[in-house]
Amino acid sequence: MPITIHDLEVNKLIEVKYGSSKQPYSAKVVELDLDKSKLLVHYQGWNARYDEWIDLGRIQKVHG
Repeated sequence: MPITIHDLEVNKLIEVKYGSSKQPYSAKVVELDLDKSKLLVHYQGWNARYDEWIDLGRIQKVHG
């Protein structure tokens, strides 16, 4: 079943495709934009300058 914005919440851990890599990276949801169905993520262990707004299609897995 596809992931929807309603499956997510702030501080939820997810796996995200980053850049051209197909490798998933662990990230935490920082903020949700329900109108645009986008979320701001922070990649675990990365500098905050890599935080970014992503589309739902880049999420590979939602934890818990």
